[in-house]
Amino acid sequence: MNIEMTSKRGAIGESFLAREFLARAEVQLGRTKLAAGRRLARAGAVEWLDVTAGHVKGEVTAAIDGTLTHPQLDFGPRGGNDIDALIARATRDPHEILAVFAGTYDIADERELESEGLALLPSAELPLSFGCTCLRWPDVCEHVWALTLAFTEHIDRAPADYLALLGLDVEQLHLTEGESDGSSATVGPDPHVETRTRFDPARLESEILVRAMGEEAAALIAAFYAEAKREGGTPPTETKGQGPGDGSRTD
Repeated sequence: MNIEMTSKRGAIGESFLAREFLARAEVQLGRTKLAAGRRLARAGAVEWLDVTAGHVKGEVTAAIDGTLTHPQLDFGPRGGNDIDALIARATRDPHEILAVFAGTYDIADERELESEGLALLPSAELPLSFGCTCLRWPDVCEHVWALTLAFTEHIDRAPADYLALLGLDVEQLHLTEGESDGSSATVGPDPHVETRTRFDPARLESEILVRAMGEEAAALIAAFYAEAKREGGTPPTETKGQGPGDGSRTD
């Protein structure tokens, strides 16, 4: 099983968070191997990706000889004090965190968090780094770019994973009622599957949602997830696998 890119041509990423992450990656990683990485990603060469605090790891089939490479993108994680500050802010005003989940996080939200030293996107203070098992390392290779592009689309499909990359566990935010239902999601082949608690918007505290987004938007979101539950499921999620050893190196 490989990761099929939604974008077959043109821009990659739909939300501001995804597109801005990619734009800043281009600045920090350089564009030399971007086109080659895009061809790999759109050809389905990314076999799987896995997101943990500070790391996006994956497996990419090399274009030349079909060997498997293991690129890695490193970003964050935020330090303990920053995580505590983000949790405190989300408790006080959850607008920005909820906007991440809703796909509406924008430049105004980023600047608001940036003013408190809590920006979510790559910057000079929170840079990207990388590694790969291919012979082109320590230069940025097409395998790193293929993984970066696949992760860009993954941000739109699983925004909670972007927060997990920063080291922020959404369960710590207390935005949902009760305990997690244990649902998990994965992107990659069996048997290398890892489970992770998934944020469930259907269990969101209604008062928090109304306060952050207004009554009309809150009603629309509540109706959407209520309908999904009546039909016996929840809106589609992803799967995320881990390959046999990351084998990656970082600069």
